Amino acid sequence: KNAELEEVNVKLEAMTDRANQMSLKLDVDNWNLKKKIKESIEERMKGVEVSYEEFSNIFPNESACFIYLFKIKWEDSYTCRVCKNTEYDENITIFARKCARCGYFESATSHTLFHGIKFPIHKAFYISYMALHKKNKVTLNQMSQLLDLRKATCCNFRKKVLFATESYKKESSSETVKSWEDIIFVDIGKK
Repeated sequence: KNAELEEVNVKLEAMTDRANQMSLKLDVDNWNLKKKIKESIEERMKGVEVSYEEFSNIFPNESACFIYLFKIKWEDSYTCRVCKNTEYDENITIFARKCARCGYFESATSHTLFHGIKFPIHKAFYISYMALHKKNKVTLNQMSQLLDLRKATCCNFRKKVLFATESYKKESSSETVKSWEDIIFVDIGKK
């Protein structure tokens, strides 16, 4: 009986190993599929309209938005706006850089369209996206209801986006804005 139990135990261990390998492979395949879907939606976002649900899959929360801004702002390199130093302090809050020489602190939203907003940034991302791609297809009332924001908040931020769009067109001598990303770093002063 012990020999039979040992034999069954060896078979069970082999089956468990195969099941674990299959599970791992499925996890990797699932992760790759989700990544491809997200990349596909991101590519579509750059040129055409996507629904709020699709947009929310890419930017589901504030952290996703801050990570995105952080990457496009400093992924290639960091240069201090004050002293032009390229070294920064690693021990600083998340989604920010602090110059190692002069101590200038800059958050991911500083000098962007999203600087100083007083409502969730993922909602600001969607308002900026809608202002460019859906133009007048969505009323302020619809936007307000969809994002659960005051109508005035939606109106004011949309104006800011449209002002940034016009500034971008003037600076780049372009008739169109290819992507909502083009206007993120437009310097619109205190508008």
